[in-house]
Amino acid sequence: MAGSAKEAIVPDVRKLITALTEFNEGEENFDLCEKFALSNLWHHCFLSVDSHAVRRKVDGMVTKFEVHGHIETARKLRELVTTFLSGEVFHDHPQYDIQYSLLSLLLHLANNPTASAHHRQATHTAVKVPEEEEEDSFDWASYLREGDEKFVCVYDDSSSEEFSSDLDEPIDEEGTDLLAPEVINSVPFMNLEVEVQKISKEDIIHNLLEVYSAEKWLETNVMQPYWTSEEVHYNVSSRFPASNWAKLWDQYLIEQGHKDPQTIILSEYKVMREILWMFFTPTTSYLFREVNKKFTVKPDITISSLSKDTFALYLNHLCPYFTMIREFQNFGEELNYNREVANSTKYPPNTFIAYWTVLKEFLKDFNSLIIQIEVKVKKQDETYTLLQLTNELEPKLHELSSMYCIHTRAVYDWKTSPNWLSASCLLSALYGEFVDSSSSKWTAIMLKLFLKSFEVYLDIISAWLTHGHLQDCREEFVISRDCGELQESQEERYIVQPYETMLLKAGIKPLPILQVIVSKLLHASESMDLLMKMGRLTETRGCLYEELIEHTEKDLCRFALKEDNHQDMGENTSSNVTDSSNLVNESDSFFTEIKEHLIRCGDDFLVTAFENYLPFKQVGQDVVQEDECINGLKEKEQQLYARLLQNSGHQILPVKQVLEANLLRLVEEKWKAACAMVKPIFQHEFNLSVHFKIIRGIFLMEAGDIMHEFYTSLFQQLQTCEASSFSLTILLESCVDQQYPEFSSRFSVVVDNNLRFATSVQEAISNIKLRYSVQWPLSLILNERSMEYYNTVFQFLLKIKWALFSLQKLRFSDLEQRENKLRPLNKRVMDRMHRLHCLRFWLLHSVSSVHGYLMGQALHLLSSELEQTIEQAQDLDALVKAHDVYIQAVYEHCLQSDDSQIIRNSVLKMIWVALRLCEVWEAGAVFLLEARLKELEELYSKCYVFLAVVLSNWVDNDTKSHLIDLSAAFDTSRLPKHYPSTFTIN
Repeated sequence: MAGSAKEAIVPDVRKLITALTEFNEGEENFDLCEKFALSNLWHHCFLSVDSHAVRRKVDGMVTKFEVHGHIETARKLRELVTTFLSGEVFHDHPQYDIQYSLLSLLLHLANNPTASAHHRQATHTAVKVPEEEEEDSFDWASYLREGDEKFVCVYDDSSSEEFSSDLDEPIDEEGTDLLAPEVINSVPFMNLEVEVQKISKEDIIHNLLEVYSAEKWLETNVMQPYWTSEEVHYNVSSRFPASNWAKLWDQYLIEQGHKDPQTIILSEYKVMREILWMFFTPTTSYLFREVNKKFTVKPDITISSLSKDTFALYLNHLCPYFTMIREFQNFGEELNYNREVANSTKYPPNTFIAYWTVLKEFLKDFNSLIIQIEVKVKKQDETYTLLQLTNELEPKLHELSSMYCIHTRAVYDWKTSPNWLSASCLLSALYGEFVDSSSSKWTAIMLKLFLKSFEVYLDIISAWLTHGHLQDCREEFVISRDCGELQESQEERYIVQPYETMLLKAGIKPLPILQVIVSKLLHASESMDLLMKMGRLTETRGCLYEELIEHTEKDLCRFALKEDNHQDMGENTSSNVTDSSNLVNESDSFFTEIKEHLIRCGDDFLVTAFENYLPFKQVGQDVVQEDECINGLKEKEQQLYARLLQNSGHQILPVKQVLEANLLRLVEEKWKAACAMVKPIFQHEFNLSVHFKIIRGIFLMEAGDIMHEFYTSLFQQLQTCEASSFSLTILLESCVDQQYPEFSSRFSVVVDNNLRFATSVQEAISNIKLRYSVQWPLSLILNERSMEYYNTVFQFLLKIKWALFSLQKLRFSDLEQRENKLRPLNKRVMDRMHRLHCLRFWLLHSVSSVHGYLMGQALHLLSSELEQTIEQAQDLDALVKAHDVYIQAVYEHCLQSDDSQIIRNSVLKMIWVALRLCEVWEAGAVFLLEARLKELEELYSKCYVFLAVVLSNWVDNDTKSHLIDLSAAFDTSRLPKHYPSTFTIN
């Protein structure tokens, strides 16, 4: 890509040379101009313009015009430059010192301005010298050159050679014609011969010596463009043969019959400059080339003291670092390119951009070192070899290599991978390297990389907990919105991306603190959405990242204080304990007095002056914290990184523990502060506790006085087949209106169409459901799923109520009156009646035991637990979870769960026996067959024994510990003798 860009500008450069110089291609001057222009375009650094240097050039130009006699031109030039520099258009211009850049361009484009001034003056002047004065013999050249040896100036409008030629060449006749008569008449003739006689032979020899020394200086200090020459040979004059080892080796190869190697020999100075240029901008150069995105040393190039193979082997260990820097630069260019392209379909994650910001600072420090070394090499004030260069770069190259290893491991290809995966991989890898780092310097670098990269996540979290919006435009956060279709009553749901699984597959340990933060954010997400929709979200001030930096630095500072105290105590254990404690107290009191004085003064410069004399902990912990002048984010970051860098080997700071503890604490404080209004809103504005109480009273029949009237009327309507949704709703509203008139309209009864096909009240109950209407946001807690649970428990309790109601309705007198009307009672009938009485008693005992367990122990205790949990809840998620746990416990304790199915079926079977007994009771004992009565007794006995055995086993094995009271009610030893007391469970 770089080669094609270079070749693309060659035609334009040639056109520019032809337009300016009128040289044609193929001429020697044209080739020289082309080499000069391309060399400047390809290899010039194009540094910023120095305004002082431009002013000096302008002053030199003005002086030059004055020397040549163009006084008016010099004055006009000075006025125009002053007006141009003070123009208003440059005051608020985004590019700094652009006026000096334009002025420098004009100065470089100027071509012999003195000659142009001569020509302009000749065309505009109307004064001509008379013909007789043209033959004047006055030596104007000597006069005008008077005092030239006194001026030592450098003029940049043209080369020094051009300027010297302008001074040296005599003025022709045409030039004399341009002089005004006033100037001619004012010339003093008497001093001319004296001034000419001042030029002596010694002065000429002195000038020649200066010219010779200047030429020698140029030869030794100006680098020739060797990269444009085909053959470069560097000769070394030394009395040591090893200094020309490259030539000796080539001669040996030729003597051995090998082909002439044609080795290019460069000076060690040029090689070092090439290496430094490659570190600054890795690209194909005269010494290195790029093959398959990797740099290698070009063949047949060496220095005079090494063979080409040895030279290539020595420099090849630097080539991987060129590739590393090139990849770093390409990484940054890709990020910047996609940020600038408006139609780009994929944008890089902001986490990568923050990571590149710190990485760019690391490369900037590396480039600063390269520039310092290059300045040292260019001066050539002392001997500086290639070996010294590599030794000086070795520590920084080691850091560069370590950084590159982390970069390749942490950076995913964000163009093909999801941004959330790329960001989480980067953070996890950086955090793992930070935890595993052993040196304080590397720990500080890794911590800075991680915190700057994690700042994007912290900003997303802070904005979510502050404004209630998940602002993730780049989709790099591991929590995202669920894009599924939601109903109006449903809240916006969030999903967690499977970053942990994918990172583990890649061999990277997921960021541990991120897992905890994600769970807390999901815990608070519903509360944040609720408060945002209600417009009740209270914005909390403060930046999460800034607070994390500040608290982490404070904790590390306190820990360092403790470590220093422990170290001081350890060093003084060998001396007198009393004396050491006194010294410590005196030292602490001394530092305390100075600290208090600095705080009272409030002078930042005074604090800075005492930093070199007081311990860092005293200034950093007390003065800096309490001084409000030093509270910028950058200063806090510098204090934190300085704490790690100043940490010596005897201190081991728990940076990981302090960072995680502060981060989790700050996140928890944020969402607690944001969600603090949720519970008061539900409790005081929406009366959540009252709604819970009413639902328990109706659905779970805790309000016995209200529900007794309802279900007795319900049973009557079911028996007479008069039940309907309208009639039952009116009945329920009238019952609820007695105690809760404000909530009666919320209840309704839904009767299924299958009710008309029901053959019994027991079957009809399964087709009746209650409905309790609530508005948002109560519907978030009392949702449809929980209402289904309530209805299931309600139907089960209603069946038990019906069985108990039917058994309690049976009267002994009713049975005796029916029998007396038919015929006198015999012994067999009396025995059947007794057995019916016993069966009714045992059924009443069993059904009442189940009813008492459900209404007493289960529902009452669970309601008390619900009230306690609601009091402890702090946000919407906790409220929803508390209610879900309660309704799930009610569902399980009321034998509606799948694992309690066998108990529930046995209870329903016992209820069926009770209802069959009521049918037999109404028919009378005379018409009751012995087999039918025995079948009912055996069926009840089986249910009773089954329940007793199963409940006992569950209680003994702690499977269902809440059934211990119900298990105690079923005791097989209490059954009558004619009831079977054993039962085999297959």
